[in-house]
Amino acid sequence: MNRIQSVLMVTAAAFSVNMAYAQTSEGDGGNTVSETRIVTSTTDPLIQKRKDNAQANAQYKAHKKVYKEQYKDSKDEYKQRLAGAKLDQKQFKQDATKQEKASLAGDAPAAPLDAVAPAPSKP
Repeated sequence: MNRIQSVLMVTAAAFSVNMAYAQTSEGDGGNTVSETRIVTSTTDPLIQKRKDNAQANAQYKAHKKVYKEQYKDSKDEYKQRLAGAKLDQKQFKQDATKQEKASLAGDAPAAPLDAVAPAPSKP
């Protein structure tokens, strides 16, 4: 019975110390001492690898962002050039049709399509 009593006394003492510590921590009004971390450079290869990987990932993201902007700009430029080419093609076909109709009507002699000046394309 003495052993059980001793174990219970030690447990009760430890519990009361924990309760007393918890009450003093809350009673300070939140002014508890915070842990300070000391950060030093290390020669640990795993930590160095993690830092290098983080730096490489940051560089990759920056390059990817720049590339996406350039790609978007070039894509917009391509769409504008394509639209301009379609307009030029449409105008060329209209001019060719007008020439063909005029030559069939006898108003003007048939001219080769190379003689028709294409509409100016947009830069």
